[in-house]
Amino acid sequence: MKRKLFGVAVATLFVFGLTLPALAGDAAQDAADAAESAGHAVKKGAEATGSAIKSGAEYTGHKVKQGAEAVGHVVKKGAIETGEALGLTAQDEAYERNEMGEHRMSGKITNIDSKLGIVSIHTEEAPLKLQFPKDTVADLREGQEVAVQLAFAPTTGQKETQRAYDNPKTEMNKENEKGHEGLKAEHWVTGKITEIDHAKGVFHLETAETTLHLHFPPSSIRHLEKGQKVAVEMALATTAKSK
Repeated sequence: MKRKLFGVAVATLFVFGLTLPALAGDAAQDAADAAESAGHAVKKGAEATGSAIKSGAEYTGHKVKQGAEAVGHVVKKGAIETGEALGLTAQDEAYERNEMGEHRMSGKITNIDSKLGIVSIHTEEAPLKLQFPKDTVADLREGQEVAVQLAFAPTTGQKETQRAYDNPKTEMNKENEKGHEGLKAEHWVTGKITEIDHAKGVFHLETAETTLHLHFPPSSIRHLEKGQKVAVEMALATTAKSK
């Protein structure tokens, strides 16, 4: 009986010994499968997160670009509307940016051609012959005391470093000098220099309708030459004592 029980025990141990490795192998496989599943889930989560981040960045970048374009459009539109409100053309604005030699002189009107808007003025610096829009000279008369403001800008070959701030511009269109009304009839006239005296700061400008006689600080026209094309800005104001 003991021998029989011993045989059964031995047989049981033998079967258990054969089964244990199989169970251990199954457990290891299950663990491996679980790890692989977890890794796959992590990978999918990372890919989903990366995709969301990329989409968010692209959306944000698109909105930033749209915003920048919108701001740029508003600024450009505002600049155009400002220029139009001031009565300036795109070409006038280009001249304004490159304006040089701006100065003011006082003198007495010696002759008026109302048909062409030409006004001759005697000043201490030099005799002037200027041209204004015809409707702006209708109220002027010979012998009247006036103040004029002049500036010029090359029409071609202007270097980017030569800007209006190289020759500071004075205030326009307000009472900025005692006894003078605000300057008006501000406009640009283009032409070709036919005569120039660098020492006196005088040059003649041939335009489509006449030849203007102009004066500027000598140092401001030292680089100008005969035959050169320039644009000249003119503005006019009457004086209190001329009324």
